[in-house]
Amino acid sequence: MRVGGLALAAIAAGALVAAALAAHGAASAKRSTRIVAASRRTFGEGAWSWFADPRAVYSRGRIVAGWVDRDKYVNIASIKTSSVYRVRIGREQHRDDHGNPALIVRPDGRISAYFSDHNGPVIYWRTTTRPGDIGSWGSLNSYHSNTPGSHGRTYPSPVHLSAEQRSWLFWRGGNWSISYARTLSSGNWGHAHELISNPGQRPYLKETSNGRDEIDLAFTNGHPRETPANIYFARYRHRVFYRADGSRITTLSRLPMHPSQAGEVYDARKHGAVPAWIHDVAVDSDGNPVLVFATRSPTRAGRSPRRTSSATTPAVWCSTTATRAPSTPR
Repeated sequence: MRVGGLALAAIAAGALVAAALAAHGAASAKRSTRIVAASRRTFGEGAWSWFADPRAVYSRGRIVAGWVDRDKYVNIASIKTSSVYRVRIGREQHRDDHGNPALIVRPDGRISAYFSDHNGPVIYWRTTTRPGDIGSWGSLNSYHSNTPGSHGRTYPSPVHLSAEQRSWLFWRGGNWSISYARTLSSGNWGHAHELISNPGQRPYLKETSNGRDEIDLAFTNGHPRETPANIYFARYRHRVFYRADGSRITTLSRLPMHPSQAGEVYDARKHGAVPAWIHDVAVDSDGNPVLVFATRSPTRAGRSPRRTSSATTPAVWCSTTATRAPSTPR
């Protein structure tokens, strides 16, 4: 996504605060957080795509955010009030906003950054050598396993579950399915598996977690330029996937799931075939999932897309129309 030429060229620090609090708030969902306005920060020209998450995390009193610049370098910045520290940790093969790093604060406080090229041959990651300190990084690591297909790897997104004592990594795989891997007892990443599959289409995923034992998944059945895309929801807990009303979808051993198996949040067919586009998922103070998605009529050129939030309470989805949404990635 590009803002003012290239994203982060003039992105507000308040937006980074919101992103960091969204990630930080997953581990403290029971505590409400008031987001206040912040001054604008400029980091130079850069870009990110919103399906590799988290793009910002909160660690030891600082916001840590990442992007790719016009010279293809992967950048990480540590931000605290008037103090900003910035480093480069890698470089893309091709200039593309899909290469932004996805960040995670590990249980020991160190920060890991995952990134790949658009349909890249591998997923890369690096980890800081000290908790919360982006000034020193370990060696560049690479993950080569993937689901079958010729479309490489895009949008790596890490999650850690303390109850399982393991991390998860999600990405778009070789056949465009949503893929995942989990860490083994050794700490190494296991083999790639399909999570969500809709042959011939490209499902898109946003995820969040309580950091303990649950992962919330919000996703489409395809790209809205190519199909009347719907919005779906599933919650993972203890090797089982559930809809928002608590009904069971499937188990970890019986994946992949088809989007239609999950809980339906938005059905394009019931809205004149107007497709939807998932933007974010979070958890409210009562533990209910909250989704943000956009809809755009394909028949009205130039029409601004509408951004909608939906929450479950707990079995019925309630929608509220909001403001404009940005352009769609590929």
